[in-house]
Order: sequence, then C-alpha cells, then structure tokens
Amino acid sequence: MLKHSMAAIAAVFALTILAPTAPAQDFPKGPVTIVVPYPAGGATDFVARLVQPKLSESLGQPVVIENRPGASGNTATAAVMRGKPDGQTIVLTTNAVMALAPHISPDLGFDPLTQAAPITQTSQSGLLLAINPSIPANNVQEFIAYAAKNPGKVTFGTGGAPMQIIGELMAKRGNVDIQHIPYKGAAPAISDAVGGHISAVIMQIASITPFIQSKSLRPLAVTTTEPIKTMPDVPTLTSIYPGLQGINWYGFFAPAGTPKPVIDKLNAGIVAALKDPAAVEKLGKAGEQIVAGTPEELAQMMRQDHARWGEFLKQLPGLKLQ
Repeated sequence: MLKHSMAAIAAVFALTILAPTAPAQDFPKGPVTIVVPYPAGGATDFVARLVQPKLSESLGQPVVIENRPGASGNTATAAVMRGKPDGQTIVLTTNAVMALAPHISPDLGFDPLTQAAPITQTSQSGLLLAINPSIPANNVQEFIAYAAKNPGKVTFGTGGAPMQIIGELMAKRGNVDIQHIPYKGAAPAISDAVGGHISAVIMQIASITPFIQSKSLRPLAVTTTEPIKTMPDVPTLTSIYPGLQGINWYGFFAPAGTPKPVIDKLNAGIVAALKDPAAVEKLGKAGEQIVAGTPEELAQMMRQDHARWGEFLKQLPGLKLQ
C-alpha cells in the first residue's frame, strides 16, 4: 500500500514539474493560422508572408495566412482575441487597431490592453508629409505660412485616422486652416497630390518614396523621432512641433490566456524569421525598421502608443474622423 501511495505521489509531483512546459511541447497541434485583418497585397499582408515560411519551418507545421479585411482591421482582430487561447490562431495587426481604435471605436469588441497577449512587434515605420511641387514651400514652416495666406484653400489627403490626426494637429499647432480630404487608400491620395488636386498628402513613407525620387512630390517632414536613413535631410515633424510623432507598427498577438511557453515558442520562430537576411533586405527596401523584440517590449509599446493617441485626441475636441 505504501509503495503504491509513494508511486502515486511521485507521479503527481512529476506532472506538476512538467506542467509548465507541456503546452510548448504539445504546440502546435496542426497548422497555425495567421489572420491578417487587411486585404492581400497590403503592407500587413507583406510582412505576414515574409514570416510565413521560416515560422512554418521553426514550428514544424504549416502556417496558413487568412486575410479577413473589414472595419479597418478591427473586426478580424477582435474575433481572434475572443478565440481559443492555444496559439493555433494568431493575428498580425497594427497600432491603428491596438492603440488608436479603443479611443474612437466604442464597439471594438475587445480591450487590447487586457484581452490580448503580445507575441512580438515585427517592424515599424513613420509617416511622411509631402506636397505638390507647385506649392511654394521647402519646409513645414513655409507650408504653414502659405496656408495662413490662403485660408481654406490648402488641403491634405490621408488614408486613415492616424494620418488625419497628425495633419489636424499640425494645422492646429500652426494655427492655420487646412482642409482634410479622406481617401480609401494610399494610391488615390498620392495620385491626387501628384496631379495637384490636393496640396499635400500624409502617408506611409514606403508608399510615397517612389514619388519623392521622381520629384513628383516634395518631402517636408517625417513623423519618426529621428530622421530616416533613406531621407536624412528631411526633418522630423516633432523637431518643429514637439511631441508630434506618429509611428506605424505591426505586431503579432494571441488571445489573452495563451500559455507563456506557447507565446515564447511563437516569439522565437517569428523573431528568427524577421532576422533572416532576405526578410531584413525586403523590409528595409519597403521603408520598415525591424524590431523583432520580446512580448514585454510589445506590451510596453502598445501602452505608450495608446496613451499618446489618447492625448492627441484630447487636443482635438469634436474632431470627426473620416
């Protein structure tokens, strides 16, 4: 009887010791799905497909990408966060969903700060303010002065809420009237800026770079905290209006409650994929700075960005996001 009791206690003890690592040992149980809450061919989809083959190799299972566009990425991200916390389905989403949307979408369907398990930030980039060359301005100060002399006639186009907020704050800081023109994406906004139908555009750096190189648009400022390598002579907007920065970032998330060993295993595989030389080269050409950090670093970035966008919106009471 004593021998049987001791054996039972030993078995329980062994299970207790092994329990924390069991989720990672059993994971993944079949294919892992990366949900991209935007259309195929976009920037987020591009990052996911760079990670896909190496992550599959690391996990020893197929990695499937599922594009679920709609509601600016909110719907699909919320659905994943409400899913089973086993790491089998994760989402690659953006700061627009995880940091800004909670302030402007009361029906978001989840709280990013409490109902998401960060895995890793993949990369980040800034926005670029560029103008049609017909506008007589070579810097932000001259652009603001031109807008002051032409109230209501100067326009800027954007493809989303973060860009609109940056532009609205710039106009407010400069005490000028600049009209916002909303677009459904980068291409039509940039096309209208090149054609002179709008005065300026605020968009992702990678989207505008070819038009800067062809001199179809003139760059005035980037929204990063430091000048970027590809345009070292273009100043930061925050150097002119302190604190006015806007970083676009991408991050992998799982539902809250996903075991830490599973998160760590996903983190290791994704980080290794992002540090592959081919991925480094392709992301660099796309204007992205690779981060590939820890879950804790992504959680901190999300909290800081959430607070920053909240403060920005407080400075724009009554703003109607378009």
